[in-house]
Amino acid sequence: MRSSLDEQFKILVTSPLRSRKQRVVVVVDAVDECKSVSERRKLLQVLSMAVQEIRTFKIFITSRPDPIIEAALQPLSIKAELKDRLHDVNHHDNIDDIAAYVHQSLNGLISQDKRERIIEKANGLFIWASTACRMLRDETTLDLPEIIYDRLISVDKSGEIDDVYRLIFERIDARSRTTMCSMLALLLVAFEPLTVDDLEDLLKHAGIGGSVKALVQNLGSVLSEDQTTKLIHFRHPTLVEYLRRCSVAKDVKIPNQIYINVGDAHGQAASWCLKCFKSPTEGLRFNMCQIETSFYLNKDISDLDLRIPASISRKLRYASSHWLFHLAETDDGWRSTLNNEIQRAIQSPYVLYWMEILSLTGGVPRAISGLQAVTSHLRMDERIRSHMTEIRRFLIAFSVPIQDSVPHIYLSALPFTPRSSILHKEVLIGYKNTLSVSQGVEPTYPEFPRSIRGHKSTVDAIAFSPDGSKFISGSGDRTIQFWDAYTGQPLGEPLRGHDSAITVIVVSPDGSRIISGSYDGTISVWDAFTGHPLGTFRGHKGSVRAVAFSSGGSRIVSCSRRNTVKIWDAFTFQLLGEPFQGSKRRVWAVAFSPDGSQIFSGLDDKTIGSWDALTGRSLGDPLRGHDDLVYVIAFSPDGSRIISGSNDKAIRIWDAVTHQPLGEPLRGHNGWVNALAFSPDGSRIVSGSSDRTIRLWDFHNAKPLGKPLHGHEYSVQAVVFSPDGSQIVSGSSDGTIRLWDVLTGQPLGEPLQGHEWSIRSVAISPDGLRIVSGSKGGPIRLWDTATGRLLGDSLHGHTERVNAVAFSPDGSIIASGSHDKMIILWDAVTGCPLGEPLRGHDGAVRAIYFSRNGSRIVSGSDDKTIRLWDSATGNPLGETLRGHEHSIRAIAFSPDDSLIVSGSEGHTLQLWDVHTGQLLGQPLRGHQGWIMAVGFSPDGLQIVSGSVDNTVRLWDRATGQPLGEPLRGHEGAVMGVAFSPDGSCIASGSCDKTIRIWDSVTRQLLRQPLRGHDGWIRAISFSPDGSRIVSGSGDNTVRLWSTKPGEYISTTL
Repeated sequence: MRSSLDEQFKILVTSPLRSRKQRVVVVVDAVDECKSVSERRKLLQVLSMAVQEIRTFKIFITSRPDPIIEAALQPLSIKAELKDRLHDVNHHDNIDDIAAYVHQSLNGLISQDKRERIIEKANGLFIWASTACRMLRDETTLDLPEIIYDRLISVDKSGEIDDVYRLIFERIDARSRTTMCSMLALLLVAFEPLTVDDLEDLLKHAGIGGSVKALVQNLGSVLSEDQTTKLIHFRHPTLVEYLRRCSVAKDVKIPNQIYINVGDAHGQAASWCLKCFKSPTEGLRFNMCQIETSFYLNKDISDLDLRIPASISRKLRYASSHWLFHLAETDDGWRSTLNNEIQRAIQSPYVLYWMEILSLTGGVPRAISGLQAVTSHLRMDERIRSHMTEIRRFLIAFSVPIQDSVPHIYLSALPFTPRSSILHKEVLIGYKNTLSVSQGVEPTYPEFPRSIRGHKSTVDAIAFSPDGSKFISGSGDRTIQFWDAYTGQPLGEPLRGHDSAITVIVVSPDGSRIISGSYDGTISVWDAFTGHPLGTFRGHKGSVRAVAFSSGGSRIVSCSRRNTVKIWDAFTFQLLGEPFQGSKRRVWAVAFSPDGSQIFSGLDDKTIGSWDALTGRSLGDPLRGHDDLVYVIAFSPDGSRIISGSNDKAIRIWDAVTHQPLGEPLRGHNGWVNALAFSPDGSRIVSGSSDRTIRLWDFHNAKPLGKPLHGHEYSVQAVVFSPDGSQIVSGSSDGTIRLWDVLTGQPLGEPLQGHEWSIRSVAISPDGLRIVSGSKGGPIRLWDTATGRLLGDSLHGHTERVNAVAFSPDGSIIASGSHDKMIILWDAVTGCPLGEPLRGHDGAVRAIYFSRNGSRIVSGSDDKTIRLWDSATGNPLGETLRGHEHSIRAIAFSPDDSLIVSGSEGHTLQLWDVHTGQLLGQPLRGHQGWIMAVGFSPDGLQIVSGSVDNTVRLWDRATGQPLGEPLRGHEGAVMGVAFSPDGSCIASGSCDKTIRIWDSVTRQLLRQPLRGHDGWIRAISFSPDGSRIVSGSGDNTVRLWSTKPGEYISTTL
């Protein structure tokens, strides 16, 4: 039988030491590795008893922070010291020890600068350093040490450290593991460290019965509490990466793997933030910091730094800054649950109190981004979405006074809100003592401008944020400006810091940092949310021409005109290794490969240099083919191809592996190629040139797409695609920025004038190439869908407003119906009328429709009748159809031409047999207002209708019964409805100035409402391929929209 631990220790250790007079020190390493709690406790008891018995016996114990060990040792009077040293980066000897270990372990395997990077990445955690060294020394792997090193340095790479963390969490009692995961999830989703008290409060609010102190004690090896600030920190970034991987999906192959429910944690955090707003003692209130006068800006109040923490609790500051992002990152269920709390937060006066905190804490830019992030969700309550959209416009329009002075939220911003805005109509009335503005208040917020102006010199650099909500420009005026991508308005004041012109702007992959390069030879780093400077890279002796991030964001490569290419640590701002050698010529461009392994540079000797990003060694001979200096280069998203632009006016495509040119150069520009970019999906290339044009190219067949884009008055210096690929933003030497639609090549912005009156009807030709529109003013216009330009002269013939237009199925004929009681048929090519007008109605013709075979036209009128016409002769067919008791507003043929559906001002729909002219069944009842639009599904089994009652309804064609509940969301009359050609979705246009796209099966919105019109949307139609929607509005414009989520206005006609 095996002896007990204390007996073994007594026989083997204690007894022999009794006769020894010299001091003996025994080192017991990694006591925490004893998995059994009882064994750890027993071992410590035996050791402590031995020390007490023998005065010359000393024990040195090492362990990760462990509550069992601490509990056993804490009460012992004999202990000399109990300290957490190995996990505390404040003890520099820890880092020194790790440095010595790493240098000894990896000497001769990787270079010294890489060893230094490993030491820094370890961040004082020996377990990470030892794991990294073991991976690099592993002789069984086929990977080169350089590849393993790059994997260790980059983020979101799973390595052996996962096994270490898995062991740590396995030690937690299985009964407590679910609670632990919920607590870790909250720490993971927090946008800044939480205090012990705040996390306790959050847990209590969320109904999670865990102890924060117990969590930190039990996970002391991976969590720490700052004793001064009481903030809880993850000890190492690799733990954050591990927990994020655990939030994706639980791997059933790995036993006891934890699962982190990030969506639920964000919902709990959002709910807690909204609770903080409502606190009667620490919540939102008027004049949060008791500012006595409006005569001083925030920065001029001497004790404001003391007032803010005294008046605004830390958790309220957290809630104000982050509640929107928690709301955006959670799921639809949580957003629906929190509807009432959200509505309270965005209503007056609380929304203004929240803005006070934003003003005091510099939180306006983050709030603008947060509002956009929330409103982008499809199933948001529409009232909330509308109100948040307006709050966002308010913050953008008045960002300067709001950020500069709390009182001027009420005194300068609120009184000048547009008259049509909710804040003006519903909030301003509650502040009688503020300014009363009699003149100068705009009716609406400004529309997207055709060209964006603000810089005082050339715009040489442009970059989009990863979420597409804003773009950033750098100028010859030495400033950097943030712009809202949805309104074109500047976000705050320009960033200043460079002593010369800005040459390049780059955003980090995670969107948190912005890098700018300048003629002054420096590279600056800025916080992407606050605009605050974070640091400066110094080392170039000439102007910085180009900068690029590695894919993980950990490294930066830069080049200057003084013949150098350098790599920097993106976080420490330190140079990594020596500048790349190999060229004695000026370097104009530089780019990282997507995998971070290669760097290519454009040179003024007409070549492209290539380098190993890890070693700095040249990768063979330069790429030759250009006839002048190479000004710009870019990698395809998959890293397989490189494009380069040169002063020889050509663009070349290269194989990134073989370094051979692919095909002939792309030619078309008449000037230097200054800028190039790939679309996110790699299918298109955009180029900007000194010839003042922008060109789009099909990457796969190396052909131009459409005509050059004209608009800039001088050289185009910068171009970039939006993250969703739907737009291009360009900067020019003319000092302006322009946005362009990728599909049509048209600039986004103020409408191009065509109609002078409200648009009443629109239709797209069967080939999708033309749009016809009719207006209140009478003329009919034809448009080119690709260019947005008018085709020929207007079609004149009607004497009053045109209420309806339609193309024949073969596209050769256009039919129009008017208030003048006539229908006119037009040659769609020549625009000439075909014969005499069709007469017969005694009232305005409100609706017309071609049969599927094109042989007949049906019309509905204010005279309450329906007529059928022969489209070839213009003669009436059969008897007039009578049955409605009110004006007929809408009409359509079924796909098989056997039925007609009509909708009237009598709130009903009627079905008719085309062959007999007889009514089929009873009227379809359900709407509470006039029927303004009707249509059949492509299979003919369903009918869709839109009504003045603000709803869309679906009907069963066979039974005439409504299918489910109406589709609700519009805040005004639904004037137009249409099924997509494949029947998968329904589009509706409304007097609320929005278009909504619905899933025809689930009845749910497929994307956020399309906004852009300033007047009622009276007509909508799908393109034949379903990729676009055309709309006509009371704002006198026709607009084309993409049906793809994330793509917005295509063009305004």
